[in-house]
Amino acid sequence: MRQTNPFEIFPFYTEDSRGKLTKLSVISDRSVFPLGVLDEYIAYSSMGVFRGFHRQLSPDGGNKVFFALKGKIELFTLRAEQVERGEYLPIKWMVEENGTAVVVPEGHFTGYLVLSKEAIIQVKASYPYVPVSQVVIPPRLVWGLESTDTWILSPQDRGNTSESI
Repeated sequence: MRQTNPFEIFPFYTEDSRGKLTKLSVISDRSVFPLGVLDEYIAYSSMGVFRGFHRQLSPDGGNKVFFALKGKIELFTLRAEQVERGEYLPIKWMVEENGTAVVVPEGHFTGYLVLSKEAIIQVKASYPYVPVSQVVIPPRLVWGLESTDTWILSPQDRGNTSESI
């Protein structure tokens, strides 16, 4: 049933060494957001923070849109088929404040590196986050250990644990 009245959403908020993350949309009912946005995140990060290199498996996956509200990031995308063949050559996109948004279709791994002193990144997804459906590629597999030593990573992105925000 489609919502016809305003209602409250209680955001999820967390903070770690990479910065702050607020998850605004916690609704899994497509009738509430008929345009297909089911999850929305805003990440507050500083230079050198790397977030992601993951994707969700079907049927829990979908499209994502990345937009910089402040700062500059380098967004990396990699098709799942490339990973299956052992080809780790991601496509790079520059996403800057007041610039264009990048739409990433289902079936891609995504991650981004903050290039500015600080960045506020908005991510909209057409699917809710389902941790058990997530597949992670530690960035060291893509870029090599020496290039990621100065990056600020979650334990999951380091390849040490299945936990991440």
